[in-house]
Amino acid sequence: MATNDAATRVRIDWNHEPFQREVWALDATQLKLLQRVMKRVSSLTWQQIYDDHGLNWERIANRDDRYSIRLNQQARAVVTRQGNFMRFESLHYDHDSAYEK
Repeated sequence: MATNDAATRVRIDWNHEPFQREVWALDATQLKLLQRVMKRVSSLTWQQIYDDHGLNWERIANRDDRYSIRLNQQARAVVTRQGNFMRFESLHYDHDSAYEK
């Protein structure tokens, strides 16, 4: 049975070392918020990620295959898509910094 790529559930890759350092520096409240987003993302299909207005998936101009997603009102993450995996690369508590090189 062939699977529809857009209907495939998202898998999370957060093994990118710079991202891990940022995660371990979070306080307990920020870590709980990130955990909630990770759980939500992993329950969605790729089409749902693209359509979700809360996550606000958007391509970052001039940054090859890099996207930004909204984690909460204060933070965004820079991610890439590799197959069915969403790879988290960095956290940004200043939204504008997510769009800088």
